[in-house]
Amino acid sequence: MEEVKKRTRSEQAAYTKKNLTEAAIRLFEEKGYHNVSIADICSSVGVTVGVFYHYFKTKSDVYRAVSVDTDEVFRTIPLEKTDCIGRVLEILHHYGRVTEGLGRDTMSVIVTPQNQLIYPNNYAAKLLRQTLEDGRASGEVRADVPLDDQMAVFFSIIWGQVCLWCGGRTESLSESMDRAAKAAVEMLRP
Repeated sequence: MEEVKKRTRSEQAAYTKKNLTEAAIRLFEEKGYHNVSIADICSSVGVTVGVFYHYFKTKSDVYRAVSVDTDEVFRTIPLEKTDCIGRVLEILHHYGRVTEGLGRDTMSVIVTPQNQLIYPNNYAAKLLRQTLEDGRASGEVRADVPLDDQMAVFFSIIWGQVCLWCGGRTESLSESMDRAAKAAVEMLRP
């Protein structure tokens, strides 16, 4: 008889949170965010509502967990460009590709005014900020425009392209992100 390895408490906690997150996303995509209750999510995983509240305060907190997972995926993508402009374009392209992988239905629920604070604080945004700071220091990027204004332009591109894609644009998100980013990087050149 094969011995089954028992999970540690931390492994079980991670497993339960992952199952709740995946079930919630699946149900949101199948039924729509507003048609899914916390009880529905818990029922699909076979846990109590109290277990859900151990990991999340609200249904929308599930999306914060997705953001953390997306950050982990993004961290594994090797960036090949060494020049600032090329790296900015590469970051936005990969952001579009990773986001596209989450699906329109999921992103339609994530892209809300309440969740906009996730974006400036995610890994991709921090990487973009660091890239712009490095480019400003090396003279590759204009330093006469405040960094926060440059970030706001790219944040607007990301947010806008995701909204248009969620709204039914047939072009792939990574392609539309590439086109918009190429136009925007011109403001960076000294």
